[in-house]
Amino acid sequence: MNGSAAPTSAPHESTADGAAEPTYDGYLRLPTILTAQAPTTAESDRYTHAAEHFFIVAHQSCELWLKQALLDLNLAADAVRSRPRDLGLCLEQVRRVTHVLTMIAEHFTVLERLTVASFARFRGALGRASGAQSGQFRALYRALGLYGADSELFRGFLSALAERDLTVAEVYRRAPHSGLSYLLAEGLVDLSQAVRRCQLAHVEVVVRQIGARPGTGRTTGADFLARRLAVPFPELWEARTALHTPGGVDSVGVGVQYDR
Repeated sequence: MNGSAAPTSAPHESTADGAAEPTYDGYLRLPTILTAQAPTTAESDRYTHAAEHFFIVAHQSCELWLKQALLDLNLAADAVRSRPRDLGLCLEQVRRVTHVLTMIAEHFTVLERLTVASFARFRGALGRASGAQSGQFRALYRALGLYGADSELFRGFLSALAERDLTVAEVYRRAPHSGLSYLLAEGLVDLSQAVRRCQLAHVEVVVRQIGARPGTGRTTGADFLARRLAVPFPELWEARTALHTPGGVDSVGVGVQYDR
């Protein structure tokens, strides 16, 4: 048993003409989703059982949002690599991923509401299970070009700029007159910041919960996470920083044609 009963309605209901029509529970597969939480703590220990359930829900929700982020990143990469390149569609997907990663950061933050005492009671049941083993997080970092990976999304963005005879530095010097190229560059900056916030939120919650103790995955815990902090698309940050050097910003006339 998992504390609360899962929906038991049939996945389809018959309409007046006998046709099968999906139900809310069936369409969302709620009977499967809501029975996927299996705390190891006995239900008789209601406080710890609820805390472990809370821990599981936060991580499962995070993985579901990661699945969506990877789907949208793939669409964004396809949009900017295809011909004709669709920078507008790419930007739309990038913005959605940014919002999703902001929510994932909140999933880390919500774990601050897990008391240290309750976590300590069930942490041993995790064994070597660790967020460091998340295949979807690793896939996210690869898609963003972190830790030596090649980002197809960013490579496509650079190719799109090259077709417009632009460099990243020129996009920022001409901003906002570089139009969609500039909007997408800033969208990628927002995405980069969202990744950073996720990583920082993860470090903070680990420090809060276990201090300097090793992680369950045999890492050094918070120290391991802190050393892996990284920002995607550093070329964008370098171009933005260069604007603050003498002569870093060129004057742009009112009549400059906007890039589309």
